[in-house]
Amino acid sequence: TCISVLMCDVRVPGAKPPKSKRPIQVMVRGCAFGDPLGNTLYTVASAKRGTAFLTRWNRTSETQYTTDVRLPVHQHPISAMNVSKDGGLLAMGAADGTVYLFDL
Repeated sequence: TCISVLMCDVRVPGAKPPKSKRPIQVMVRGCAFGDPLGNTLYTVASAKRGTAFLTRWNRTSETQYTTDVRLPVHQHPISAMNVSKDGGLLAMGAADGTVYLFDL
């Protein structure tokens, strides 16, 4: 049973809207819970090309999450993401071959 649906955003904050009337195709490249209880969720998403954004979601109720932080993390798509078992580190692999580690 699906309990919630979240929508990732890949628009640059403060940027002018695109000239095209077509909607931006958002691709979620990874998602992982940041704690054993599922109170924090991390997602990484990008358009078909362009900047990848890392979003931290916080649970506000049994079925609802809200965006806490959304940061641009790489100019190329992310191909893999995982959070350490203790929730202290996040690893992301990019399409250009680099791996990034974040201290959460």
